[in-house]
Amino acid sequence: HRAWCCPFRDVLQRLHPNTTAAMEQSGALTPESLSPIFQHFFLPIMPYEYVLRIMDIYTYEGYKVLLRFGVALLCLFKRNQEPEVLTAEKWWKEVKLYTHSKHFKFAILVKK
Repeated sequence: HRAWCCPFRDVLQRLHPNTTAAMEQSGALTPESLSPIFQHFFLPIMPYEYVLRIMDIYTYEGYKVLLRFGVALLCLFKRNQEPEVLTAEKWWKEVKLYTHSKHFKFAILVKK
């Protein structure tokens, strides 16, 4: 999963520098911290039925789906997040709470 972390960070930095800055500040952009996306395929942070849908798309389109969904998810989360998250652990806990909340719309994530 480490090979995907650098391209992910580069794409995120280019498209969403504020999200990148917030993740770097909390320590959530290290290869170890990105394991919920690239090592565990979103299982620790998303409801199971959404993970299955992502895996369906992954089998058809390949690894770029993980980059696309990861960037889109983190940007949607950042838009709805409180101003400051202090640690990587807290960052991912908040992402999980967001994806399990009534405010999260998976259909919007798929369209991004």
